[in-house]
Amino acid sequence: VEALEDFKRAYELTPLNRINQDNIAFTYFNLKNWDLTFQTLNSIENSGHILNGYQNYMYGLTLINLVQYAKACKRFNLSNSMDFTPAKEALIIYNCITSDNKN
Repeated sequence: VEALEDFKRAYELTPLNRINQDNIAFTYFNLKNWDLTFQTLNSIENSGHILNGYQNYMYGLTLINLVQYAKACKRFNLSNSMDFTPAKEALIIYNCITSDNKN
């Protein structure tokens, strides 16, 4: 939790440095604070940053925990398309390989 406060202070000082916001999202994820993980990843993406494979995977897991399965499957598909290997497993584990979730 102390690291989270440090990341927040760093973000306030250098808001254009996206790494600080990434660290905040990752910390919320590790703390299992799904709502704030979602909000932070959404903010990163809405700022014009294209999420990488790991970020989309983390976003997918967050959405699973927020019971938004179809949206999670879309994130796992994005992550898989970026060759992030764990995403392929997530597609199977969370039953994303159906005709309903391919889009």
